[in-house]
Amino acid sequence: MPTVLSSSLRHKNLNNFKNTVEDESVYFFVSKPTSWTEGDLTPPSVYDTFTLEPEAHDEMLYLKRVSISNCVNVIRLYRWQENRRYQAYSDKVDLSDLLTKRTISTNEYYPFYVVSDDYRVYKCVDNGATPSNPYGVASTVEPTTVAFIGSDTYTPLSDGYIWKYMYTLKPLDASEFLTTDWFPVRTLTENDGTDNWDIIDNAVPGGVYNIKVKQGGSSYRSLPATDSDNDGSNGFTYTITGSGPYTVTITSLTPTTTPNFYDNYTFYTKNSSGQIIDVIKITSHTGSVLTLATSPTAGLKGYITPTLTITGNGTGLIAVPRMSSNAIREIQILNPGTGYSECSITITGGDGSVAAAEAIISPFGGHGSDPVTELGAFNLLSKTKFSGDEGGVIVSSNEYRKIGIIIDPLIYGSLKQAQARTSGLTTSQMTLSSTDSAVNDFHNGKKIYIYSGKGRGQLRTVEDYVGSTKLLTVTEPFDVLPDNTSYYGFLATSSVINQCLILNYSTISGTAVIPADTTIYQGSVNTETAIGTVVQHDTVNKKIYITNLSKSSSAVTTYPYFAASTTTTGSSTFTTTSVDNVGVHPNTGTVIYVENRTPLSRYVEQIEDIRVIIQF
Repeated sequence: MPTVLSSSLRHKNLNNFKNTVEDESVYFFVSKPTSWTEGDLTPPSVYDTFTLEPEAHDEMLYLKRVSISNCVNVIRLYRWQENRRYQAYSDKVDLSDLLTKRTISTNEYYPFYVVSDDYRVYKCVDNGATPSNPYGVASTVEPTTVAFIGSDTYTPLSDGYIWKYMYTLKPLDASEFLTTDWFPVRTLTENDGTDNWDIIDNAVPGGVYNIKVKQGGSSYRSLPATDSDNDGSNGFTYTITGSGPYTVTITSLTPTTTPNFYDNYTFYTKNSSGQIIDVIKITSHTGSVLTLATSPTAGLKGYITPTLTITGNGTGLIAVPRMSSNAIREIQILNPGTGYSECSITITGGDGSVAAAEAIISPFGGHGSDPVTELGAFNLLSKTKFSGDEGGVIVSSNEYRKIGIIIDPLIYGSLKQAQARTSGLTTSQMTLSSTDSAVNDFHNGKKIYIYSGKGRGQLRTVEDYVGSTKLLTVTEPFDVLPDNTSYYGFLATSSVINQCLILNYSTISGTAVIPADTTIYQGSVNTETAIGTVVQHDTVNKKIYITNLSKSSSAVTTYPYFAASTTTTGSSTFTTTSVDNVGVHPNTGTVIYVENRTPLSRYVEQIEDIRVIIQF
């Protein structure tokens, strides 16, 4: 059976991820200091295999926590260009089509929004489509109007386009998030004093800003037969008498003498600028005389056109058919109305037939009420900056070839087995390992994660911890109670984390400076108790940073394998006096994004601005 996953699901997933960034621990990481197998100019493709996460951990160098302030929804950047064709918004067209550049009837049509040179965003509400050109025309007039309400929000430009102003990009967002391909989008939740809020505040729920003529029909009665001007010059002149009902006498052009020929038609007037001023239903017609219930404005040009009957659950929609050779060319909106979720259009006009039109209803909340949803901004730009060695925390030399994002890695050394449950424990309590901290309140405020065993996957915030009994209380009860089969750990929360193992030493013999990417080990060749790859040798502080930790298959050592012992590369030998452990426990957390790159070399003075687009 036909199904669809709506864009709302994509937005929900994106918002859930943003909530995770706020409430949990999300990190950028960089890894892979060693060369790609096929050469550094051709990074291999990335595949979602079961080795993706362990490979990311194996050569991880350092991590930096993602801040929600460094995340923003984005859309593809399409600048307005003259003579391009743009799709028009429709509540009846799949949003994915409106957001895609595609070929329609041999012409290329761009997505339904544009960005101007001054970073204003406009949505195409009408692209000048007519029965003779049903997919729309080329845009030749750049949108510039900043309009919140009134006729400027629904009056077409000279090329037939109607553009709805959505918002203006703020300078800070432009400097922080704007790229050559992506454009930031925000939906305000409170008044920030800009016209971005005015657009939201004045959005019209259920307005109709475009009535698309599907078929123009034929043989409709109208006077003149064609309303093709933009200055009102080809309409007829008239005089007004009476005080209700009002008599309008046509003084130019010659209407039919057939009685009641224009009964129940629509009379409208236009000024010298081509603006429609009055729209009044004709109650009766005889010769050159029309009877109207209300008085039109004097001194303008008059027109007679078929009547639109609007059926729907909203109010206030006013529109007028404009004619070409007794067929309907377009329908001009005079008031979009409000509150429509259903709206059908019927055209009546004597002997005319076959004309059909379709009302295009604005999104829920109205055009401009929610730019993120309306423009399909279900892409998230997340960024971070690595500055040199981040205050001595991370390596400042070597290269990396892989970046990624990981959620909820655990602090190294915190992954332990819980004790059995005892009587008296509440559903908000568990007993930690006997080797855990003896300090009261040591874990207060931390996030505890049940890594495996009973209750696996639960994340809670610690409310209280008693060091002497290892009793831990969380703020929200466990759904499944952890016991002695459960392994737990605490989420990493530091802003910057070094993930290289650091070997400290006092003296070194042989080659004094160990080059990057050199293999280093403890034990004997072929029976190594520890193996790693040198990332950086800090000769000043006598520290060697290593990654890609492993051991020979016969060794019985456990991660991180290296200990205070003799260490060698073959050409350099030293005694490791102590080991500074990695920051997060290997193979914990969830890797959600990996990107392979050509190598980027690091220097202590360097600042790297990393930006990642996650498409939901």
